[in-house]
Amino acid sequence: MKNIWSVLILVMLISPLVGQEEANDQTIEISTKSLDKANQKFQKELNRVKRKLNKRLSNLYPDLPSSDIDSLLSLELESKKAELKTQAKDSVTNYLTLLKNDLLTDLKETPQNLPIATDIQESIGLIDELKQKQGLLQNKEELVEMLDVSELKRLNGSVAKLKESFENYKSNFENWEDKLLEQVTSLPQAQLLKKEIDKVKAYEALPEGYRSNLDKFQTNDFVKEKLQKKADELKKVGETTLQDKFDEAQQKVNEAKEKFPSLESVNEAPKRYNPYKGMSFTERVIIGGNLQVNRQQPASVDLALNLTYPLGLKSAIGLSGTTRIFVEKPKGVQTKDKATGLRSFARYEFWKSFFVQGNFEYTQLRPTDVNETDLGEDWVQSALIGLGRKLTLKKNIQMNFTLFYDLLFDEDKSPSNQAWVFRLGFDLDRQKK
Repeated sequence: MKNIWSVLILVMLISPLVGQEEANDQTIEISTKSLDKANQKFQKELNRVKRKLNKRLSNLYPDLPSSDIDSLLSLELESKKAELKTQAKDSVTNYLTLLKNDLLTDLKETPQNLPIATDIQESIGLIDELKQKQGLLQNKEELVEMLDVSELKRLNGSVAKLKESFENYKSNFENWEDKLLEQVTSLPQAQLLKKEIDKVKAYEALPEGYRSNLDKFQTNDFVKEKLQKKADELKKVGETTLQDKFDEAQQKVNEAKEKFPSLESVNEAPKRYNPYKGMSFTERVIIGGNLQVNRQQPASVDLALNLTYPLGLKSAIGLSGTTRIFVEKPKGVQTKDKATGLRSFARYEFWKSFFVQGNFEYTQLRPTDVNETDLGEDWVQSALIGLGRKLTLKKNIQMNFTLFYDLLFDEDKSPSNQAWVFRLGFDLDRQKK
C-alpha cells in the first residue's frame, strides 16, 4: 500500500506542484536575500567588535607581535583560565553565548545544505572567536575582560534585523510533507485511484480446478495482442503513456530534492504574490528603452530611455525621456522637427505575455529649415493607448513590441504624421528568473 501511494504522489505532483514551484522559488529566494543582507550587516558589526578587541589586545600585550597574540589561548593556561572564569560574571560572554545558541536553534529548523546556511555558520564562527578573546589572562592570576556589554549596543540593531529575517526565512519550511499529502489526497484523481486500489484488494484468486477449464479463459497471446493494439492506438493520437507520466513526475521530484534536500514546507504560497515586495527603489527599478521609426520627410528615429517601476507581477508604471535623430537631410524647402520630450506610462499584463499600456507624453518640437535656422518651438501633448507583447531573449533581457493609437492626434501639431505608432523596446530586469 505504501508503494502504491508513493506512485500516486509522483503522478499527482505534476499538476499541483508545477504551478506553485515558480511562485514558491521566488518566495524562498526573496526571504533568502533578506536573510543574507541582514547576516552581512551582522558580520560587519562582529568584525568591527573584533578589530576593537585586537587593538586592545595589542595595547595590553605591547611586547608580543600581533601574530603571537592568539598563543595566549594555549592549552597550558586553559585550566587556570576556566577556574578564574567561574568567579567572574562576564555579561559579554553570556550575551554572545545566548546569541550563538539562538542562531544554532534557528539553523536546525531550515535546510542545512543551502548556501545561506554556510554564511550563518561563518557568523557563528566569528561569535566563538569573540568569546575566546573576551576573557584573557594578563598573568596567571588575573583575568581581563576586554569588552563591556555597553560596547555591544551597535550590535543589537543588526541582531534584531537578523532574527526578524530568520523568522521570515523559517516560515517557508513549515509542515511541508503534511500539507503536500493533504493536498494530493484531496485531488479527484487521487480519490478515483483509491477506489481502483480498493477493487484490486477485493480481487479473488482463480478457483481450484481452473486448469481443466482453460478453454473458458483468454490466452496470454490474446491479451498481449489486445494490449499492443491499444498501445498503437494511443501513440497514433499522441497520448502520453503511463510510464512517461511516471518518469516526468520522478524527474520533478528529483529536481526538488536536489534544490531543497531537507525542505519541510513548500505549500501555502500567497494568492497575490508580489516578488518585489520589500525591495528598495534601486533594487526594483528596471532600465530599458525603445525606438520609433518616423516615415515622414526627412526620415527620423525617436530614441527613448525608460525607467520602469514594477507594482507587482503584472502591473508597472514608469517614466522615459526621448530625443529625435534624423537619418537623412531635408531637401529643397523641407523643414525638420527636432523633438525632445518626457513620457509617463502605465502597463498591465492581462494574458500570458500580452499587455495593455497607456502613455501620456509631453513633447517639445523645434522646426528648423535646411540651414538649421530655428523657426520657433511648440509643446505638444499626446495620449496613447496600445497593445503589446513581451518576448524573453535571455534570462534578464526582454523585448517588447507595442502598437499605439494617439487619442489627441493632430495632423498639423503632433510629433508623428499618423495616429498609429509602432515602437520596439527592451527591458533589463535584474530580478527576472
